[in-house]
Amino acid sequence: MLPLFNDTILLDRIPIRVSTQAIRNKDYFHFHRRIQLCFLLSGKMKHTICGKEYIQQAGSCAFLLPYMPHLMDSSESEDTPILAHIWFHEDFLKSYGYNFLSYGDYANFNGHKIPTMCDFQNQGDAPARIIHELINEFAREKNLSLKRLAELIAELFSLACTEPMAVKKDSLFEKQLKGIETSADYIQSHFRENISLDELCEVSGMSRRSFTHHFKRITKLTPVQYMLSVRLQTAFKLIMEKKLFFDEIAKRTGLGSRANLARVFQKNLGTTPTQFVDEYIKNTTHFHEQSIYSRYKWLYDLKFDFNNN
Repeated sequence: MLPLFNDTILLDRIPIRVSTQAIRNKDYFHFHRRIQLCFLLSGKMKHTICGKEYIQQAGSCAFLLPYMPHLMDSSESEDTPILAHIWFHEDFLKSYGYNFLSYGDYANFNGHKIPTMCDFQNQGDAPARIIHELINEFAREKNLSLKRLAELIAELFSLACTEPMAVKKDSLFEKQLKGIETSADYIQSHFRENISLDELCEVSGMSRRSFTHHFKRITKLTPVQYMLSVRLQTAFKLIMEKKLFFDEIAKRTGLGSRANLARVFQKNLGTTPTQFVDEYIKNTTHFHEQSIYSRYKWLYDLKFDFNNN
């Protein structure tokens, strides 16, 4: 079984959550629907992310995008490692004006690729200071400042992205990246409508050939797949709220009719909306590993062999 840590419930009240955890022996493979930062405050542990093993030391941080399976293992450490967890959605940073993108297994902050693991060995005590301020700010409850929390996360990303990807040194690519970001934002704002490829090309300021090439290159999805992922994610949210009939959900997600909603669910998730309610909402913390590939292939290719781990 590959459990889902249901952080959506944790983020109902505010768009970010900060907590600490002591890791004793092996945690089990799981994933989150939100972006998660795992900063090791003390100790040492093995952290397996998407099948790749990292030795995480105190002062290091793992940057986990949605649906990235990971396993924390402290069995090789003399001390009990203490982790700080930060969960948030990318819209949290965008709402405060930060240029942050996350698609598939790729994340970008201000033109720099965010590494999966960063040990901050050349950054002094600045990263630990940021994490402790995040913890303290979140603990203030009624007086917490969401703007300050966003500033601190952006500051941590800036420290992690000290070396830009070579391809991003090309000013032309910077322009293309901005165009894809604009078109992705446009899709997220107009997914209920029938958006044409020409419309997206006009929004991005690119030709058809350039737009389709760079959209797939940056997002790891075609424009149609990206549109579908936005519609399905919206359908998930509406279904979990349990306030609307399937006919209304289909209309609000741009899928038109209940029959089309059912067809899209069957094709992409291998289940009907009704079965999704029974299997997903009633058992939100458990998924069979084989269903991860079929249900979320349009969001993230796990590239992980569950049978040998």
